[in-house]
Parts: sequence; structure tokens; C-alpha cells
Amino acid sequence: MNRNTQAATPYGSGFPPRPPPPSPWWCNSCRRSNPGRRYQCQVCRRGNTYDLCDRCINKAPTLHPGHPFRLV
Repeated sequence: MNRNTQAATPYGSGFPPRPPPPSPWWCNSCRRSNPGRRYQCQVCRRGNTYDLCDRCINKAPTLHPGHPFRLV
């Protein structure tokens, strides 16, 4: 065994673990799954959230009137 080789760790390769993948989500307007940037309604964010994608956020005043959105 080469002494310059890094010893294996209990986690495998010696590299830090990868972060978990982003949570799956879909746009409540166009229904695409994980369509990119997610804008979430700040009023409806508990329980069932209301999310819009980049393509649909400009329609928020018509689709979901009176509720502010935030990029998450």
C-alpha cells in the first residue's frame, strides 16, 4: 500500500458527503416538475404551498391575486 494514499474513512472515499438534492416541486400554474427558479406565495406557504416558476411568475397578479411571492 502506498503511504501517500489517503486512508479511507468510515464514510468511504474521504471526500465530504454531497448535499441532498433539492426538494422536488412543481409550478401550480403550468404544472411542470422542478422547472427552475421557484417563487413561493408568502401567504400560502404553510401546508400546501403555492409555487410559480420563471415562466409563470409574471402572471401572479391574475393567477393568485393579492398574495406576494418570494424567490426561494
